[in-house]
Amino acid sequence: MTITMTKGRWGFVGAVLLVVLLIIWKSWPTPPPPVDTAKLIREAESKLTAEYTQKLQISADAYRNIESRLSVSEAKNRVLAQTIVDLKKKKDEIKTPETDADLRARFTALGFPPLPAK
Repeated sequence: MTITMTKGRWGFVGAVLLVVLLIIWKSWPTPPPPVDTAKLIREAESKLTAEYTQKLQISADAYRNIESRLSVSEAKNRVLAQTIVDLKKKKDEIKTPETDADLRARFTALGFPPLPAK
């Protein structure tokens, strides 16, 4: 049994082949659209730059805050140190009472008058 190819059979085989080729052509994966990598890099850079400047601003504000608090603290420290020096000078200037009259005068100045003599 031999199959003879007639005009109709050639046309049918051609149509089937054409359909198979169309299916293959349509299902072939197409390349994705090109990605603009330079644009993506610029966007990422601008985003990172904005975040960095924001963090830098926060750090600068914190630094200025700490610096101002430090200067206030140093000023208070200088005042307290001067007060200590002044108090030490006053302490050194105090002389022990030499007579009973001096002792009674100091106690009277402090609010402790002498008791009356009996």
